[in-house]
Amino acid sequence: MTNFRLRVFGVTAAAGLAAALLVPGSAAADSCSAGHSCFYDNGNFTNLLWRAPACGSYNLGDSNQFNPPINDRISSVDNNSPSTITYYDWRGFWYELGSTSPYQRTLMGSYDNTIDRVDISC
Repeated sequence: MTNFRLRVFGVTAAAGLAAALLVPGSAAADSCSAGHSCFYDNGNFTNLLWRAPACGSYNLGDSNQFNPPINDRISSVDNNSPSTITYYDWRGFWYELGSTSPYQRTLMGSYDNTIDRVDISC
């Protein structure tokens, strides 16, 4: 069984601890199969928006890649893969928000619903 760490972006330590304590156990959360990165609409790892098919760079607002687009909708990420995921917001340029290490779960915190692109390392 893989051990996961929970990370919260853009919040104070106390708020991060409170958010981590509010995340339901894996029985309540949607499952992300081994080797995949899963992106959720809700902050409790539910309402799966997208399971990344492979490593690469994905513009979540590109309607040629996503129909409908899923930019500005991600609230939590389950990275059940050996890859690092880096998050970006479009601000007239690609602004890096942060990253999730392999086999780690992340709540977006203050970056909730702001992610426009993800890069998944190979």
